[in-house]
Amino acid sequence: MGKIDSFLEKIGIKDTDGEEVLLDTVEEEEVDRPVPPRAKPAEPVSFGSRRSMHDRKVINMGSDSVSIREGGAAATMANTMMKVVVINPKNIDDCQQIANCLKEKRPVVINLENVEEPTAVRIIDFISGTIYAIDGAVNKISRNVWLFAPKNVNIAVSQQNHGLNNMPWEPNNNNK
Repeated sequence: MGKIDSFLEKIGIKDTDGEEVLLDTVEEEEVDRPVPPRAKPAEPVSFGSRRSMHDRKVINMGSDSVSIREGGAAATMANTMMKVVVINPKNIDDCQQIANCLKEKRPVVINLENVEEPTAVRIIDFISGTIYAIDGAVNKISRNVWLFAPKNVNIAVSQQNHGLNNMPWEPNNNNK
């Protein structure tokens, strides 16, 4: 214990006569004040909320690590669950629901197979503008299926695919 005692003497915690020096500290008692309850913010009413939930699916995509972009820096979060929303829009009015999901930082997969082409183009244009505004990313999965991801989701695309026009299941396949 000699080394400890000499160390305590040097830093001024222990007196040379062997007694510890107690520093006088004044602790202020905290006054318990009642905390006013927070008012619950009113939830906005959406015109798209009256839709039935059969056209919207949320898929949990679990993984051991997910790469998330925030402000240009990448961070890896382990054991997180990412929810992907799958939406089958019927008309241009469904774009508001898709944009709300993207604003909530949830990736959205849109299936446009049952939508007429002019309406599908308008939907893609609207959501592409939303993606641009939130600095997100868009990927075409197939001819009528699109993936829209907000800024916090990093999409890894394999360089081995030969382009969307040369997919093996397409009828006009050049890879024979």
